[in-house]
Amino acid sequence: MKVKLITLGCKANSYDSDEIMKELAAAGFTEADDTEIADVAIINTCAVTNESVRQSRQAARKAAASNPSCILVLTGCASELSREELRAQTGAHIVTGTKDRGEIARLLAGMQLVAAPAPIEVKTRRQRIDIKIQDGCNMGCSYCVIPKARGSSVSMPVSEVCARVGEAVSKGYMEATLSGICLAAYRSSGMDVASLAQEVAKRTGVKRLRIGSVEPFMLTKEFCEKLSSIEAFCPHLHLSVQSGSDRILRLMNRRYNRQSLFDGIQTAKKQIETVSLTADMIAGFPSESEEDFEQSLDMIKFGEFEHVHVFPFSARDGTLAAKMPCQKTKAEKAELVKRMIGFSGLVSKAAHEKMVGSELHILVERETGGYWEGFSEHYIRSRVTSTGDLAGSLVTARADSVWENGLNATISHQKGD
Repeated sequence: MKVKLITLGCKANSYDSDEIMKELAAAGFTEADDTEIADVAIINTCAVTNESVRQSRQAARKAAASNPSCILVLTGCASELSREELRAQTGAHIVTGTKDRGEIARLLAGMQLVAAPAPIEVKTRRQRIDIKIQDGCNMGCSYCVIPKARGSSVSMPVSEVCARVGEAVSKGYMEATLSGICLAAYRSSGMDVASLAQEVAKRTGVKRLRIGSVEPFMLTKEFCEKLSSIEAFCPHLHLSVQSGSDRILRLMNRRYNRQSLFDGIQTAKKQIETVSLTADMIAGFPSESEEDFEQSLDMIKFGEFEHVHVFPFSARDGTLAAKMPCQKTKAEKAELVKRMIGFSGLVSKAAHEKMVGSELHILVERETGGYWEGFSEHYIRSRVTSTGDLAGSLVTARADSVWENGLNATISHQKGD
């Protein structure tokens, strides 16, 4: 039986999808490629914004319309929050959430769809792998429904994390990212996520190691020194900044202020050589003034963020922020998002221009438009030319120029996978 799995949202969702696919493979399913018609379509939904929910619903309807005979399965955050509503809207045959997604294979078996179990490997589609080491959140941000969708924080034991990364390395993965919903909450055997990264690098021999989104208050000297001490650590950090305004940060119930943002960014740049920073920002939060907005732009400039993921504020039912006065209109939020994306694009270009002439280590993933593309250690999309097949190779190259999505580079050395 063929299954097509469509994932929306964050790296944690991508990891969950990989786990679902492993369970289905053990039950006899194979993953359909883009040219095959699937017997089962699974949509791993996202609920971080109202737009994410709409896209999840749209993906489900599209899957059903393209193949009316397929079994439609919904799972993930959106279906955890609104199971029956999404079932009614999409006609899904099976709906699970974040806590019972492991039941999908059993539920499909109950429909007598599962073929005899076979030793089937899940398709390896990339050289990079995400390992979800933490789930849930206790932060209580005023705008967020994720704690309700995923529950309280839980951490994967150190031994299991090392085992999973080690398994990925044995299968040929060259890069692993330790991801989670709230990495600040990770604790196992007395270790935080930086100490865990040290242990993973020591035990597994992974060639490249990253950590997922971090909270700005995590950027202490000790935290950054631990990461800097890891030879395999890729010098890139993605920060959940959200705003550069003290007033808005208080309304968001974030656990830091403008000054601590400045201090954390400075510490990261000082302690981690050549570190590249990216960030999440929210535009159009209730009552956000022009001054508040300008302070966010100022923070983007100060951080020299290589990329900024800009979210329009989304009033999620059941959150404190949804009830706050002075809500922005859709048009107002769209204008603020447009301005922030435009400004951050200029900052990103300047950050890339500073990289020209520097040495890059690029994990090549694919060939497109005559170039071989991949990500440098700084998580900058980079491309090189070659007459050979570079897919899966780790190449050393010198950055020559900026292109619209990153850097052009010339190869100086190549390692096989």
